[in-house]
Amino acid sequence: MGKKIRKASISLADAMTIVVVSIVFVAVVIALLVFNTLFRRSMERSAITNSEQSVTQVANTIDNYTDDMIGIMDKLCDNGESASQEELFEDLIEIRSDVVMVATYDAEDNNTGIWSNYEVKDLIVSNLSLNDVPEEAEDGISISAPHVVSVLDNNYPWVVTITKATDGSYGDFSKLAIDVQFSGIAGYIDEVGIGE
Repeated sequence: MGKKIRKASISLADAMTIVVVSIVFVAVVIALLVFNTLFRRSMERSAITNSEQSVTQVANTIDNYTDDMIGIMDKLCDNGESASQEELFEDLIEIRSDVVMVATYDAEDNNTGIWSNYEVKDLIVSNLSLNDVPEEAEDGISISAPHVVSVLDNNYPWVVTITKATDGSYGDFSKLAIDVQFSGIAGYIDEVGIGE
């Protein structure tokens, strides 16, 4: 009748093992939480810094590219001889692979010339490269939104038009417009490297 039921008792060694394992487990969890928080903060700071560097480098690259094109436009406008200007326009298109077209306009926005390596349409219905230059524009320069060149025959590259207003003393034109391939600008920006 009498089986004795033994109560399970925990020895002192087992109790110490449980306490030590519990302490180690809590310490590991706390260490992981602290490491995770510090690591996340460090990664956020690094991402912010890299983003700021990228934006600054791209802005500087675009500024340099724009300054380069403005310098080219100034040189094209400063040359007074129209025969020599045409040669300069042709040379610019040959030398700069990113330049699709050079166009000139008179004071009434009538086209006075188009230079391109591509065939120009016989009948131009619309010219998306004709760009108004706001009076408050710095240096008389205006840069258009990306658009398709609409005056070339069977060729429709995406471009950005950089237009310079002149005072009319540079030959028979009041505006000089250079269509620059949008993909050329994108390729120029792709060369921006962080930390290089």
